[in-house]
Amino acid sequence: MEENVYLAALEHGIEKMGQKLTYHDMKNYLMMKFPTFVENYELYFIIWFFKNFHNPRMSTFHFQPEWLDLGQKIDGKDIRGVAKMVAVFGSDDVSITAEGFFNYIEYVELNEARKSAQDAHVDAISALKLARFALWVSASLAGVSIILQVLSYICG
Repeated sequence: MEENVYLAALEHGIEKMGQKLTYHDMKNYLMMKFPTFVENYELYFIIWFFKNFHNPRMSTFHFQPEWLDLGQKIDGKDIRGVAKMVAVFGSDDVSITAEGFFNYIEYVELNEARKSAQDAHVDAISALKLARFALWVSASLAGVSIILQVLSYICG
């Protein structure tokens, strides 16, 4: 399975629970793991990061009109203030939100369920092959038994 930036961030956030973690730390970690992180993901990631990682100071945060970075849009959505958000909170300690944590747990459980289903599928195919072989052996023995009875009747 191909590595996912967001999954790697959640895993790293969980590993760092109770330790110092900032946006800049996370960005450096992801840049080492995904060399094309900055040009491919960063703008999307900033928005996602501050929804899934939080500190109490952020709850009072409101975008200010002077932070507008006109002309920057992602999929038609205005990202005004994103650069300012990183400037203001990028060095603050953050921790994974409950929603981010449970999203990761759901992902892990889904993968475990998928693996269990694949294992059950393999076991079911093996059981069917074994049943087919047992049926063949049973039919063969029944055929041999009939032939022996016929021969004993004829010879007997």
